[in-house]
Amino acid sequence: MGPGTADAPHGTRTARGDRAARWERTTRWPLLSISLLFLASYSVQVIAQPDGLVRHLLNGITWVVWAAFAVDYVVSLVLAQHRLRWIVRHPLDLALVIFPGLAMLRLARFISLVVLLQRHAGALVRGRVVTYVVGASSLVTWVAAVGVLDVERGAPGGNIETIGDSLWWAIATITTVGYGDYTPVTLPGRLIAVGLMICGIALVGVITATFASWLIGQVRTPATAGTGATGHDAPQPPADADRSSVRPRSDAAPGSPSPR
Repeated sequence: MGPGTADAPHGTRTARGDRAARWERTTRWPLLSISLLFLASYSVQVIAQPDGLVRHLLNGITWVVWAAFAVDYVVSLVLAQHRLRWIVRHPLDLALVIFPGLAMLRLARFISLVVLLQRHAGALVRGRVVTYVVGASSLVTWVAAVGVLDVERGAPGGNIETIGDSLWWAIATITTVGYGDYTPVTLPGRLIAVGLMICGIALVGVITATFASWLIGQVRTPATAGTGATGHDAPQPPADADRSSVRPRSDAAPGSPSPR
């Protein structure tokens, strides 16, 4: 066995991991951009229901975007160091192949890191969390509204027939209000509703945690400033040192006057 043979598998895995990270960095924003194109195309198809050339053009955009996400999924799987583990840990990537309009939700994998940094970076990162929450919740609401309209329009017993109806239902659902005036009756519509409810609960949790973090920061700041101003945290001399300053010297000559 030649020198360095034992390290070859490790070196191969490291090189594969580097290529996977480089591929993800290279394709992240292009995929997000075409996902918005797909979402716009899908929305026009569902809301306007065009015919003729416009319909064929929108269908062509859908297939091109789907093919791009399928290629991305296959390449990422090939470059993964542990393919089975990668499949288990990236269910969203498979969902993106099925529905590329969800590609913006790739940012959800960074939310835990942003919340962790929020504890140390203060208001700057806190503002980014709020921006992310507003953007992600708006996107999820629109996707759910268009999806429900697509599957509920014309369904027997259904009452969601326009984009206004579906948007009202989606907003009431993600905010956990749930008036009940519009309800999905099909199985796909109810599955979308379940996902939107889960997103709404997560949204409330993130907003509550962000506000609690801000409130704690506001309370701690005056307390810390007051402590520094009064000097309560200044080091105090040891008690033994105070007593030794007034203790009579043991080596004083007999009969000498004691210190006062």
